[in-house]
Amino acid sequence: MGYKRFSVIIDVKLDDEKYEKVSNWEGIEPVDFVKSVIADHARDRGLLIQIEVTESSNPLVERLSEERKKIMKDDAFKELEDEIISNSKFCIGGNCED
Repeated sequence: MGYKRFSVIIDVKLDDEKYEKVSNWEGIEPVDFVKSVIADHARDRGLLIQIEVTESSNPLVERLSEERKKIMKDDAFKELEDEIISNSKFCIGGNCED
């Protein structure tokens, strides 16, 4: 069974009241709460996800999106490079070798 992969960058806000409430729960940090809400909701709808949650005072969506584009471009070039190298034959003096 194959899968189609999606990359998602989201910025989540938790109001101060809810943040304080969650902070008072034993053994649960606000990052765990956010991670659980997103992961549970996704799994309930049949999505397989890998998620990392970090508390941040500044939104990172734009910066991470730019970095993601760079990584995807680098991956595409690497894939193209591998394809060219693995399917190329070198012909020296009329003799072609793999």
